Amino acid sequence: MADFHGTILLRFRDLIGEVGETIAEHKKILKGFGYVWWGWWRRSDEPGRVKDLERVKSVLEKGPMEIGLFDRSDRGGYFKAELTQCVYASDDTTGIRSPEPQATPPYYSGAKLPAWFKLTAINELPSTDPSFAPIFSILPVGNATFFPTWKDEVVKPATSEEGPASTRGAILHISDVHFGEFAYPAKSGPGEYPLDDIVVSDLEKIGIKVGLLIVSGDVTTKADANRLFNDVLPFLHGLASRLKLSTEQVILVPGNHDIPLRDVNPLDYSHEKTYTTFLSQFYGKPTETMKLWQFDLGKQRFEILTMNSVRLRSTSLKEYGYLEWPLYESLLKSVAPPDTTTIRLAVLHHHLVPALREERPDPSYPEAAISMTLDSGAVIEGLQAYGFKLALHGHQHVPRVTRIGRGRRKDSSFGLDGLNRPLYIIGAGSVGTSRLFPEMRDNTYNLIVPVNHKKFRLIVRRFNAGTPPQYHIDQTLSI
Repeated sequence: MADFHGTILLRFRDLIGEVGETIAEHKKILKGFGYVWWGWWRRSDEPGRVKDLERVKSVLEKGPMEIGLFDRSDRGGYFKAELTQCVYASDDTTGIRSPEPQATPPYYSGAKLPAWFKLTAINELPSTDPSFAPIFSILPVGNATFFPTWKDEVVKPATSEEGPASTRGAILHISDVHFGEFAYPAKSGPGEYPLDDIVVSDLEKIGIKVGLLIVSGDVTTKADANRLFNDVLPFLHGLASRLKLSTEQVILVPGNHDIPLRDVNPLDYSHEKTYTTFLSQFYGKPTETMKLWQFDLGKQRFEILTMNSVRLRSTSLKEYGYLEWPLYESLLKSVAPPDTTTIRLAVLHHHLVPALREERPDPSYPEAAISMTLDSGAVIEGLQAYGFKLALHGHQHVPRVTRIGRGRRKDSSFGLDGLNRPLYIIGAGSVGTSRLFPEMRDNTYNLIVPVNHKKFRLIVRRFNAGTPPQYHIDQTLSI
């Protein structure tokens, strides 16, 4: 084995009921051939890794190399693999086929991927094993699939980002804009007003100054890419400008109508590419859908976790939300805990508690049928454990507020932990759709106005194309 000067870590995931377990499938081939080819499924929003692949190749000239494989899903698992050969595309944005399809698991033996790795051994590696620390010297954090850990170039992934400070303390929370079934005109006319006119004028009327805009998904309908770029981008840029906010003061997370799930390939991340391109165009730079943002709004400090609930657990469950909580836990473990005056807030699209009404699936778009998040229990307990006070979402177009505390065994004293740290789950109605329900026949937007680190004012304003906004909820709540 070559001298150990660092290595690479590859993240994989197993989807329920798709192609079997990743490690088991590769070990079958390895047992028969004495080696197996492992392909790198690169996410479209990941940085290029050609230099790292070149370095791997140079290390392999001296002998085999130990690399790490790991699964961050609820199944978990860390593995040590012996690498003897690496082949890759010259720019790693294109793909090449496996050098030996017959020595590659059948479910992706014909795929074109940026890099292929010839492995001659794969062994599970418990964290108590002495060889765990050298390989996993930096426990992987983030949504990427390729992590270099070279000893002379250790760069931790950017897990948090400082947003611009604002003297304006309120947060404007909108959701489910739904271009494609949008209820508002693009320009003013007799008795007609664009949505941004209505919202901005109403904020001026009630005297609320916004320092941050949060959009919790479903900006388009049925994953219409044309709407995403032709309608949503100018709308969000225009609304931010009118609110006197930079793009860095806008938080976006995807909804199930923003990422196409109909003909998705469960083995790669190609279905996310359009949305990540949209994010890059909006912010003017590549931006992760999973990050901890930090903002000073007025006198109040916020830490805001953006979450992607439009993940696949399996193609048979794609109508549900799914977050893959261990990814977020690894991120939160990597940052310092906040001080006692900071308010932690999470943003996602799907519900963490059941919707008010029985689900009414849309037969024309069954991929958006269910409100619930599959791993909501783990998410709620996790958010509580890491000090989150608020979680904002959208999805079912009916504003609702839930205060929840999940109790779990604390320690050997048999006490309960979590009941004394409640989480407010604040669901938004739709700010723009023409498709409304009997429980809420108007469009709505939310305002989160901090009083101090222990109290906030929740305002919900309701309106429609023919009726100006009015109060629906105005309540001060203790956290």
